[in-house]
Amino acid sequence: MGASAGCCCGSGDRSDGVLVGGTVEPHKVNNCCDGRADDGEVRVPASVRTADGEFRILLRKTAKQSTLGVDVDMSSGTKMLVKGLVPGMIQDWNNGRKNDQVCIGDEIVEVNGVRGDCNSMTDRVVDDKELQITIRPRRGVTDANRHRV
Repeated sequence: MGASAGCCCGSGDRSDGVLVGGTVEPHKVNNCCDGRADDGEVRVPASVRTADGEFRILLRKTAKQSTLGVDVDMSSGTKMLVKGLVPGMIQDWNNGRKNDQVCIGDEIVEVNGVRGDCNSMTDRVVDDKELQITIRPRRGVTDANRHRV
């Protein structure tokens, strides 16, 4: 999912890390290896860009960190507008990233395959240990001028 190097097994599949309570752990893609690239390094968890400019992030809850860490407006019923960031997994994701940070004004549009229903997406955030979240960046803002508030 976005790693710059190939998988160590040479199968052409790629492995990325998953953010786990503020640290990176290997995440197996197609169970091909231990999450290490050809050079033996575990890659930082990568986001995946979609054709329409959205990006997906991977998070995993732990005993120490299980809070998403966003204040959202769900009045649309179909997406969660990020209104604020507080300590939690999203803030951990953002730390040390130049690109694909989750920012105020972005929209959470999908959680673990659920799209278009805020209540169902919230259920996934509460109930699931691993979260694949699709973010729609606020319109007209590029990575070069995105700011976390």
